[in-house]
Amino acid sequence: MKRMLMLVLLLLAASLDLEAASITGATVYPAGATVTLTEETGPGSLNVRLPNSCDPASLMIKLADGRFKLREVELVQVARTTSPEIVSLKARIDEARVLRQQTAVALEACEAEQGFWKGALNREWPTAAEALKLNEAARTNLPRLISQRQDLAAKLSDSDRRLKELEERLKELGGSGAQDWSVRIELSGPAEARTRLDLSCFVADCGYVPAYRLNALPDKGLIEFGYEARIWQKTGFDWSRVNLTLASLRQGTAVNPPELQYWFVDVRQNFVRNERMLYKAAPVEMAMAADAVAGSVAEQQRGTYTEWQLGSVNLATGPGRLFRIAGESWPAEFVYRLRPEQGPLGFLEARVSAGEGRQLPSGEALYLVDGAMVGRQTFDQAAREQTLYFGPDSLIHCERKLVEHKTGGHGLVRNGQSYAWDYEIKVYNDRRKAARLMVEEAKPQPRDERIRVTLKPQPAFSSQDEARGVWELKLEPQTSRRLDYSIRLESSLDLEPGR
Repeated sequence: MKRMLMLVLLLLAASLDLEAASITGATVYPAGATVTLTEETGPGSLNVRLPNSCDPASLMIKLADGRFKLREVELVQVARTTSPEIVSLKARIDEARVLRQQTAVALEACEAEQGFWKGALNREWPTAAEALKLNEAARTNLPRLISQRQDLAAKLSDSDRRLKELEERLKELGGSGAQDWSVRIELSGPAEARTRLDLSCFVADCGYVPAYRLNALPDKGLIEFGYEARIWQKTGFDWSRVNLTLASLRQGTAVNPPELQYWFVDVRQNFVRNERMLYKAAPVEMAMAADAVAGSVAEQQRGTYTEWQLGSVNLATGPGRLFRIAGESWPAEFVYRLRPEQGPLGFLEARVSAGEGRQLPSGEALYLVDGAMVGRQTFDQAAREQTLYFGPDSLIHCERKLVEHKTGGHGLVRNGQSYAWDYEIKVYNDRRKAARLMVEEAKPQPRDERIRVTLKPQPAFSSQDEARGVWELKLEPQTSRRLDYSIRLESSLDLEPGR
């Protein structure tokens, strides 16, 4: 009994200190955040309620004054207490549930009465007078019941919709849980002295969603880069003047060393990777205007991740706000890449160098060329050098024509086969400025040493590897260029040419 009384007193004491410590700082990750609570205190006992969805195992405590020592730390589960808005919202949800239940009962009773009258009409009555009397009563009651049932069904549907909206709003605000954690701290130190106490812990119901904007300006050799983030928190209370930092990933906090991963070497399985430059068309334009702009955002590299310090920020509990994180211009080398065998259009390609060591989390990006939207797809950045594609340009195009195709049997190569293809390729620059082009053609790759391949590109390839040959061209405005490509295959084997 004494132990039970002590537990009740402990729970009561913890619940009384709802705002004993305020949130002064937060480092927000794509999923979750590490928040810091601060309190000025002296020696003795202190009870601090931790934020909603806090992981108690992540709790860290720091004392500013070295004369103070931690004597005891105890974690206790307490009933969740939240903001007045959430309390009011829960009361409205309870009322909505009662109203829905009342409507459902009334609808059930109406359907039962309607069923009674319908059943009565199907009965056989002893006399015509009784049947006529029942028919008259049914004509009076059934229309009323049918109308009443329709009204109640519509009211029940409205109640369901309203209840769903309220419950979703409660979830947005982070008020759907029932219990949280409180920590009881015992401090020893000089009797008249006070110290700053910082508590930090990981909170799951926080995060941010990055959104990027990449506007290619080929004539200027630049990419305008914009980085915004919708930051949200559902701790149940609004954050006021919180020192906010974004991090590209959460730094490891494990106490024990990681397990050694065993090294296995196996046979590689062959596969073909299909690299496409064309984006899936965006059905709607992504809104990129930030409804909240942070002040001067400081970017810092932290080894394996990047931080952006936004300064003092107000952030209400709920779906969050959009903050502008960065806006800058990247020097870029632009070329148009054409693959005539796959299609006639040239795709705008940019090679950028955006700074060493920067880490940008994966997020949706809006791609534009000279301010016109061309598509959207996932973007991230982990490497210093990157190649980006900005979709096709109808003013840079090509035509590929098979001039001649020959096959031969034993008459041309004794006991073997031969194949020959001659292609004529014309590339066009219909733009008003000169353009750099990269024109790619596949090279036959023999899988047997007895297959002989002879290639005659005209002019010669500017660069090539085992799989492809590339012409690098510079076309003046409103001009074209002819390229020729001849392929010969010869072998004593029965060939499968692959084309």
